[in-house]
Amino acid sequence: YQLDSNKTVGSTTLTDYNTELTGKPTFTNEYAAEGYLNITAKKVLENKTLENREFAFRLKRVGTGEEVEGYNDANGNITFATLYYSAKDFSTGETTKTIQYEMSEIIPEINKIPGVTYDTNTYKLYVQLTHDGAGKIQATLLDANQQELGSGDASGTPVNSGIKFKNVYKVVTGTNATINAYKSLSGRDLSGGEFTFNLYYLGETKQLVA
Repeated sequence: YQLDSNKTVGSTTLTDYNTELTGKPTFTNEYAAEGYLNITAKKVLENKTLENREFAFRLKRVGTGEEVEGYNDANGNITFATLYYSAKDFSTGETTKTIQYEMSEIIPEINKIPGVTYDTNTYKLYVQLTHDGAGKIQATLLDANQQELGSGDASGTPVNSGIKFKNVYKVVTGTNATINAYKSLSGRDLSGGEFTFNLYYLGETKQLVA
């Protein structure tokens, strides 16, 4: 509990810097409690080496819209930002509360990775909160069937959601592109076919002639 630091002088009068306040003083104590949860998931990319932070993911609290993001590492492990809980997550008189979350991949509207099929699934999770009345909130992760997966702690021990996002990479073939350029010559007119130009694939020796 957070104690009220105000003091009374006398029974009905508070005096502070020569300003006299009359009436019955009111003291308000605020109950403070906190809890933490670090949720992880898995990313699989077929036919292509996975790069660090190549894909982004969203964990959204149903009802409030609050959300945190997570990213994959090169081994496919997805770590979300820490979820924090306080006494404000409980209604008056509540000692337990269950919160629903939705986990999904953030699919970019632009700059998608060519050849990659993104995972469009939305996965359901629950977090069960329990406070002990002494300042501690235990946050326990539950799967879609509300089976317990593990509990968080202040040290940030991760709890695996068991959720796996799968992406497939396919080489894009048969794509044509037209590349235009402009040649200028100072001092006289250009003649058709007078100059030739080379276009190279980056990092390769293949050559196109124009």
